[in-house]
Amino acid sequence: MPNAAALRIVTQGALACWLTAMAAFAQDVQVNPVDTNLPNQDNSTAQSETSHAEFGSTVVVAYNDSQQTTSLGAAFTSLMSYSSSANGGATWTYGGLATAPAGQRLWGDPMVVVDGSGVFYMASLSGPAGVGNGIGGVAVYQSTGNSPSVTFGTPVLVNGISGTSAGGQDKEWLAVDTTGGAFNGRVYLAWTDFVTLSTGQIEFVRSTSTSPLSLTAPVAIGPADKLNHGANLAVGPAGELYLAWGGYDWSGFGVTGATIRLVKSTDGGVNFVNPDPADPNPFKTVVTPNITPDVLSSGGVSIRTRGFPYLAVDRTPAGSPTRGNLYLVYQGKTSAASTDNADIFFMSSTDGGASWSTPRTINKGPAVTAGADTTNNDNWQPAIAVSPTSGQITVTFYDRRQDPANKLIRLYQAISTDGGATWFDQPGSAVQFQPDTGYDPLLVPTYMGDYNFAASTAGATRASWGDLRNLCTPPPGAPNPCSPAGRSDMDVFTNSSAQLHGPDLAITPWGDVTGVGPTWQTPDIFVVDAMNVQVNAFKGIVNHLRARIRNVGDVGSSGATVTFKYAPWFAGITDAALKTIGTVPQDLLAGQSAVVPKALPKVYARTRRQRCWVHKTANVLNKMPSSIQAKAKSMLHDIWMAATRAEADQAFDLFVDSRFLRTSKHSALRDMCGMGKGIVRQGIGLRKATGRL
Repeated sequence: MPNAAALRIVTQGALACWLTAMAAFAQDVQVNPVDTNLPNQDNSTAQSETSHAEFGSTVVVAYNDSQQTTSLGAAFTSLMSYSSSANGGATWTYGGLATAPAGQRLWGDPMVVVDGSGVFYMASLSGPAGVGNGIGGVAVYQSTGNSPSVTFGTPVLVNGISGTSAGGQDKEWLAVDTTGGAFNGRVYLAWTDFVTLSTGQIEFVRSTSTSPLSLTAPVAIGPADKLNHGANLAVGPAGELYLAWGGYDWSGFGVTGATIRLVKSTDGGVNFVNPDPADPNPFKTVVTPNITPDVLSSGGVSIRTRGFPYLAVDRTPAGSPTRGNLYLVYQGKTSAASTDNADIFFMSSTDGGASWSTPRTINKGPAVTAGADTTNNDNWQPAIAVSPTSGQITVTFYDRRQDPANKLIRLYQAISTDGGATWFDQPGSAVQFQPDTGYDPLLVPTYMGDYNFAASTAGATRASWGDLRNLCTPPPGAPNPCSPAGRSDMDVFTNSSAQLHGPDLAITPWGDVTGVGPTWQTPDIFVVDAMNVQVNAFKGIVNHLRARIRNVGDVGSSGATVTFKYAPWFAGITDAALKTIGTVPQDLLAGQSAVVPKALPKVYARTRRQRCWVHKTANVLNKMPSSIQAKAKSMLHDIWMAATRAEADQAFDLFVDSRFLRTSKHSALRDMCGMGKGIVRQGIGLRKATGRL
């Protein structure tokens, strides 16, 4: 998606399918069985915290489910259900509450992954059976069959190093290597062990066998110096493994500060190191976010939030320019003092996590070229996915932009097709819903789930999320139905959106948009000399302007026109400030790049050309006495460094009318300068076109 401040891509016909795809989203389908009209379910009707995996037309979604507490209360045995689909998510078969390991009970926080052979793995927090016992470990399940529905065998139990002492275990995350490399099929699991009530350490295991499933003893990753929480795993195209988490400062009443931390393994999870070889710390501190409130309160409803990091790696085929890129999203504030409580931030690394781009918001701000949120309403709880074929990045999140009261919620998508340089936002679900918390007797009164999920296959991106569009509808005369009638009820929904299809012409935008390099410059607009060698536009090379165009779509473009425009750079620049230099037709195959030429003398055809402003200045000063050259040089500098043509003309006229040129001795020089006003304008025009202001 090109940057309007530097270059306008005008297209005809060929981009129609791409533009149509921007506005489309798939049908929402409920995953869990309907439970809002049951006669004996009471208010134990909340399903939340989704995870899913997809292999061909088989899909598995796991989720927290409080239904068992209606009959068993605090003596429940399982808080996790799963459902599977055999037809790509069109219809769903309920798999039931997952069965706990012997002597255990399940506490949920589900995760699902699938290997390259179609074997699914599912995980849940687990702890000793019985009321009053804490969470001591994680149960990991392996599928035993996929038809007619997915079934799982007896789980493998992994106990945390600290067991159930202090705060126990929390927030596990699964990954599996599907690269076909040395570690193909290896299963990875990470989670938090609360060593004390205010500190935690990340713990990790890997599989040593998948037939039968066997896991290593847990090892601690990093220190227990903070409340290290929200482990997140991602596997790169060469089998490299990334592990990110949040390091939180916990006061006992809430989070007061945070950092996002990262380590990397290149030996299948045996050893983890800081990916930055110049950093002596055991982990990379990627960013120190401005934290969101622990609770978002609006419209009479309070919702707990967690600022966990989420990773994804581009695993497009060899030769792709984005292959291996590492992406990170999280929720935060633009500043500690901002009244906008929650936005979605994106960062990227192109060197394996050693260095990172500047955090940018992707629900609003310069990076969002279409569909930006114009409100200060809440945006939170992101999930990220990357297409393994096109590299399209999709981030889903809860969003309140459509409700002036900042209460109603809708799932939204932010989508990028150029490696995260630019984004467009669009709805990710069919409807808004009114949130409600505190109705389920098992749950924390502000709980509405701590995470949602997104994952991409070759042709589509699937989202799953907690959604409260359904209302409690108790049947007449029911002995123990949900209540009160009409309250919102949380269920699990999913949809699948096709990857964008068609041509997609792009250039790398200004640094103001990407967060990389000078805010006023793009590496894709530059100047070359007569030998076609790139030169420093700041010196006023006037002849050969170039733009590097890429077709990042999957279809060739035909009938596209590249329109060169320029304007003085200033914050908040709009199309109204852009002036056209000229146009060039350009066709590009899918994945093709081209350097499009444009010569500025076509605009300033009658101007006498001079190679650069250094020489122009020297030629003028050479006609002047040495005693006045310093002052004259300063005035000439004011001309070619002017921000606008009007300012350049004013500086030029001031120079021509100055005492240096009033004597008859310098009348010839004055005449030459009068002829040279076009040269001044030509130089200013070039500098505007290249962004060098």
